[in-house]
Amino acid sequence: MRASSGLYYPRLDHIRAVAAFLVFFWHSIHQGVPFSAVPSVFFLSILEEGWVGVSLFMTLSGYLFAKIVHGKHINYGAFLWNRFVRLSPLLIVVITVYTMIHGYSWASFLKGFYTWSWPVGAWSITVELHFYILFPALLFFQHKFGKWSLVSVLVISAGLRSYLWFSNGEVQTLSYWSIIGHFDQFLLGMVFYHVSKTRLFTDRGNLIALFTAFGLLWFWHFFNQMGGFYELLGTYPSPSAFWIVLPTVEGLLLGCMIASYENTKFKLPRLIDNSLARIGEVSYSIYLWHYLLLTEFAVKIFLFPNNFAELSLLTLIYFALMVVIAIISYELIERPFLRFRIKYTNVKRS
Repeated sequence: MRASSGLYYPRLDHIRAVAAFLVFFWHSIHQGVPFSAVPSVFFLSILEEGWVGVSLFMTLSGYLFAKIVHGKHINYGAFLWNRFVRLSPLLIVVITVYTMIHGYSWASFLKGFYTWSWPVGAWSITVELHFYILFPALLFFQHKFGKWSLVSVLVISAGLRSYLWFSNGEVQTLSYWSIIGHFDQFLLGMVFYHVSKTRLFTDRGNLIALFTAFGLLWFWHFFNQMGGFYELLGTYPSPSAFWIVLPTVEGLLLGCMIASYENTKFKLPRLIDNSLARIGEVSYSIYLWHYLLLTEFAVKIFLFPNNFAELSLLTLIYFALMVVIAIISYELIERPFLRFRIKYTNVKRS
């Protein structure tokens, strides 16, 4: 998607497409396959644990915002206006449709601004809103102490999760559903934007992307074998202390993947390149619509077998249908409001 500044980063849209597909696969596959399932082929575990797509969206947001504002002054009011114009129209429509089906009170809607109560995946928008509040403070901290000082904030974040783990006996809930965990991914997205400009990444992007991809796939296979999201130590929410460090590990791996992929030298075939970019462009519609359509309509119309291979194939078909719906949604609901965006950065003068 083209930024309000007019700049366009197609490879970041590729990453949005992957994130949307991971979340879609996660919800679709578990309409028939139990959460305890572990694919025999290691690289399929990241699909079976596709909730990581949410973390990928968060890390990408931090990376993209750091990229857009680098070396510029930011008008914070205009920044918030642009995020409102970008996110609110579709959010309002989807929650309205959900309300027509299930009923949803104004109290619950207002509560969603400070807790994870918005339905059909919209809870993650709350996490983004909380990051927008913290973003100016992070930029000030970066300006005051240098860009690499952002890494030190991770110690505070991990320390807070450690305290909550000792106090509550578990921290998975806050690590996954709130800014307390996803903060690390936003922050590391910002950090890895700066890392992406180093010679190591500009000269060795292909190699780093390859090794990071294997690291991601093996890590999520290992995590899946341990029990995954719902069965780590046999219960949910898990009392495992692993959730103290997991948000940081996610941010490191995903941030490295984003930075290295943007620096890769190879070119995808035009059809694949354009298709991924288009899916990335409509990924917000995919994200907000898919769970509602999946649970309210698809499961009542289509067969969801409990065989991983069969359901994976059907998921690809469902996803193709979802992309068509998302394109329509984007053109009718999202795009008309994008013209109201305004420029929120200005070049710094020395």
